[in-house]
Amino acid sequence: MRLALMGIITATTLLFSAQNCKSEFNWKIETGSRGGTYYPMGEDLAQWVAPKACINLTPEVTHGSLENIWRLRKVPHVKLAIVQMDVMAYFQKLAENGNKIAQDIVNKLRVIKPLYIEEVHFITRKDSQFVRVQDIKEAKIEIGPKGSGTALTSKIIYRELFHQDLPSNQKFQDDLKTAIRNLQEGRVDVVIVVGGQPLSGLKLGEKGKGLKFLVYDSKHPLQVKNYEITYIKPTSYSWSRKRIPTLGVRSYLITFNYKSTATVGLGRLGFWLHQKLPILKREGHPKWREVNEELPPETQLPFGWKYYIYSKAGYQYQPGTPCNQILKRIGLCRKGE
Repeated sequence: MRLALMGIITATTLLFSAQNCKSEFNWKIETGSRGGTYYPMGEDLAQWVAPKACINLTPEVTHGSLENIWRLRKVPHVKLAIVQMDVMAYFQKLAENGNKIAQDIVNKLRVIKPLYIEEVHFITRKDSQFVRVQDIKEAKIEIGPKGSGTALTSKIIYRELFHQDLPSNQKFQDDLKTAIRNLQEGRVDVVIVVGGQPLSGLKLGEKGKGLKFLVYDSKHPLQVKNYEITYIKPTSYSWSRKRIPTLGVRSYLITFNYKSTATVGLGRLGFWLHQKLPILKREGHPKWREVNEELPPETQLPFGWKYYIYSKAGYQYQPGTPCNQILKRIGLCRKGE
């Protein structure tokens, strides 16, 4: 039996090798800023997974989740994006309110893989009067560039915490480097950054000595939908050695419900993502270590959304799986099946 199993595994390996990438895909994945988490994870996919799936994958620098969904819908050769759940919820709400473009996005969106929890970093000066996230109602807040996922998340959290929109005279929308400088020089009170720790843009070394993270006080919680309590680790940033409770939002690798030859590439991507996940956990960005190897049941996806059927079939494929039309299409059936 062991020899038979090894034969099946070998046959599968030979099957993919025999393709020799004759039908190579040139695709883009929408990520985020170079100082965030999405971009290095896109690089990891481009290095370890995509070549095996015959995909030449280019990670693109973007403003984050909000822009990623728009570009996935409109830009040629963009077939993948990483997005936050609260941004997905934003489009879901627009769709429910009758927005036709949002309805089109919601109907086409498919999940390839739930990824990890992104931490919401609330940063202030050490000499600041602010201690808790719940204290920032009157603060001058840097929320990230216009159109970014961080900006949208900041607005959503502020609205859900305080039941009002963030006043325009309290809102500043600069890049992270400028935002930190504004904070240190006293022009703003709080900087909000959303991303998986450790964020390279917050590896400030000695420059971070005068800063601290705000604490989300779980003893006096305020309702924040689509978020959960998580922690900034004491090992993530040298200028903050405490375990800080904060809010977190899950990120997802998504695509659209493509029917063209993209089904083949996305199916192979699902297969090789599962095969290479141990390497990603060992060699890639630290956030890969938080990615569950199994696909959660579809019923656990937010808003009733679905997996992309071809990548799901590839991801869950096991040697000896009975052949069907989906597996045939993505090349996972042995010859003669």
